Amino acid sequence: MTDTRFLIPRKLVLAILHHIQTQPEQEVCGLVGGDPGKAASYYPVDNIDPLKTNRFTLDGAGQIAALKTMRSRNETLVAIFHSHPHTTAQPSSLDIALGGHSGVLSLIGSTGTRGVLELRGYRLDAAENGAEVELLMGDEG
Repeated sequence: MTDTRFLIPRKLVLAILHHIQTQPEQEVCGLVGGDPGKAASYYPVDNIDPLKTNRFTLDGAGQIAALKTMRSRNETLVAIFHSHPHTTAQPSSLDIALGGHSGVLSLIGSTGTRGVLELRGYRLDAAENGAEVELLMGDEG
């Protein structure tokens, strides 16, 4: 069983929520680096999917650049983030069908509920298919 809690610094939550607000009508995405169970850095990555209003595909070059920076900072990939512009921050049927990466959290953000910013975490890998993870916001990572 994996951790049911994930520590994320307040400044990263704010950076992710700001990213959502910059493109509120399409899904935005990015990678989160840190240590298991604890976020340290957020790396926005361009969404190159042709259906950006309800899907995301991380730009390959952006992923590679983010992973190189993580490595230089002694971080590992701990979460993949994407937003839902018109629905709540819960995994869609497509999110669940595509699954996640083992040991990597799926963070989903939304402004789709009356403009309220929301961020939630899930384990979408085959072992825990959609289990929610409590996000603990702290002042420092």
